Amino acid sequence: TYRYIQLEIETAGQALRIHDMHGIFTGYPFVENGSFSSSEESLSDIWTIGWRTARLNAFETYWDCPYYEQLQYVGDTRVQALISLYVSGDDRLMRKAIRHYDESRSPDGITMSRYPSRHPQYIPPYALLWIPMVHDYWMHRDDPDFVAEFLPGIRSVIGWYERYIDEEKGVLGPMPWWNYVDAAKGFTRGTPAGADDGNSIVISMQMLYALKLATELAEAFDAESDASHYRRLKDDLRAAIRRQSWNAQRKLFADTPDQTIYSQHANILAILADALPQDQQADLMRRVLEDDSLIQSTYYFKFYLFRALWKAELADRYLDLLDP
Repeated sequence: TYRYIQLEIETAGQALRIHDMHGIFTGYPFVENGSFSSSEESLSDIWTIGWRTARLNAFETYWDCPYYEQLQYVGDTRVQALISLYVSGDDRLMRKAIRHYDESRSPDGITMSRYPSRHPQYIPPYALLWIPMVHDYWMHRDDPDFVAEFLPGIRSVIGWYERYIDEEKGVLGPMPWWNYVDAAKGFTRGTPAGADDGNSIVISMQMLYALKLATELAEAFDAESDASHYRRLKDDLRAAIRRQSWNAQRKLFADTPDQTIYSQHANILAILADALPQDQQADLMRRVLEDDSLIQSTYYFKFYLFRALWKAELADRYLDLLDP
C-alpha cells in the first residue's frame, strides 16, 4: 500500500551505482471506464484518490483495507461494489461477494460479517446490509436468475431478526453478537444505545430499511407469501418505532424509547426506510444536518447520509458536506 520508496545510502570508500529499483502493483484488474471532470480542482483530486483507494481494496475479493486485515466486510463491500459498477462496469467481484455472504450463513440463519474468513465473526446489522446489496445488483443488472438465488437467504436473515422483536414494545429487544453500526463518537465500539440491552431504534430502523427493499424484491419475483409477510412486519415495525421514539417537541427520532440519546443515524435511516411521510423528510434531513447535539456519522456512514440527502431532495447540499 506504499506510494513512495525512500533510500538513504551512506557510502564509504567506494562509490555506489544503483542499477534498478522497482515495485510491483498487484490487484484486481479494474479498468476506469467511467470518468469525472470538474472546474473545481479539488473534486478531480477526490476522484483520483478515491479510485486509487478502490483499486487497492480489490484483489481476489474486496478488502476493508489493503495492509491490515484484508477482509471482505459487508458494510465496506456494499459501497465498494457500487463504485465498481459505476466506474468500471465490472460486476464479477460484486457477484462473488453476494454469493460469499450467502454461503457464510450460520445454522440459525444469520450471515457472517466478513467472508471468507477462518475466524467466524457476526455483526448482525451487516446481515441486514447484505439485503440492500442484493437489491443494488437487481437495480443495476438484468440478471433475474442470479438475484432469485438469494430470496431464501433474505427470508432467513429477516426470520432471524423477527425472533428478536420485543413483543411488548414492538421494536427489537436485546441483540446477540456485536451490533456494530458506525464508529461514531457516542457509540460504544460502534454499537448504538439499546443494542445490547434492548430496544435500539437505530437497528430497528435498519431492519425497517432492509424490509422495505426485501419487499420490493419479493414483489418483483412474485414471491407473494414473502411479500405479504414483509409488508405486515414493515407496517408493524414502522408504527412501533414511531410510537416508541418520535419526539414531537424535537421533531426527531430518538435512539431508545426513553428518548435521552439522539443520533444522525436513527434519523438518516428513518428517511431511507420511509419511517415518516415523504413530504416531511426534507425538514427532518435539515435537522440532521444542523443539530450539532446529535451523535455524528463518520466517513463510512456518510454514504447513507448522502443517500438520505438525495431522497429528501436536498442533494444540492452535497458539496458543502465534503469538507472533512
